Amino acid sequence: MRIEELETENIALLGYQFQEKLGTYSKYWDPVNLDFKIQFEEPRKFAEVKRKLKIIARATAEDKFILISGIRQKGGLVGMTGESISDAEAL
Repeated sequence: MRIEELETENIALLGYQFQEKLGTYSKYWDPVNLDFKIQFEEPRKFAEVKRKLKIIARATAEDKFILISGIRQKGGLVGMTGESISDAEAL
């Protein structure tokens, strides 16, 4: 990572900062695909955060779920690693 990138806003966020940047969202059950989905009140906020974000630290299972769901809903592919049982919920 270049020094210039580290100075750019939103490259690294703590979990609570990540959710603050996204604004309001709701989690709902999709009976067709049989899984939960995320609906962002302002989808452009998620797109902007996702574009810049390189590191999310101290992320909760909810933070991971929001990030992964948002990427998958846009057709993206996600690879993830974790070290606790709460990571299974995000996957």
